[in-house]
Amino acid sequence: MSLSAQDRRRLFRSTRGRCFYCGLPLHPDRGTTHQVHGRDWLLPQARPLMAVDHCHPTQRGGSDDAGNLRPACSRCNSRKNLSTVEEFRLRLGLANGRLPYRFACEQEPSVQRDFIVVVSPAVARDMIAHNFPDAYGHRKYGGFGGAV
Repeated sequence: MSLSAQDRRRLFRSTRGRCFYCGLPLHPDRGTTHQVHGRDWLLPQARPLMAVDHCHPTQRGGSDDAGNLRPACSRCNSRKNLSTVEEFRLRLGLANGRLPYRFACEQEPSVQRDFIVVVSPAVARDMIAHNFPDAYGHRKYGGFGGAV
């Protein structure tokens, strides 16, 4: 995927220069590794470079369209990995005990979802596999009883 400089700037401005998932301030340039913040010239704070993340990964059928791209820090981009945004949201919500989970730069959802909080990791994995059938790619689940 090659993104023009204008498209990168537009993507960067869409979240006011912050990671879509955690809200961390990002640096838009590829060649620079840090930028001095305001008056903190004695102790420069490093800002991570902006990574372009696919909401629906290309390896799972996603496209390179602007609507499928989000700015992310490298930590969130690697944590999300091949998950879709909804799978990542569910995983973070279960881990943080806050459902429904909202990302830092996400707009207010137009549809409210109901969630069930699960304590057991095994049951949580089965629930994710049941609700997102292609979440684990090579395995097909027939329900909460396990693999088929």
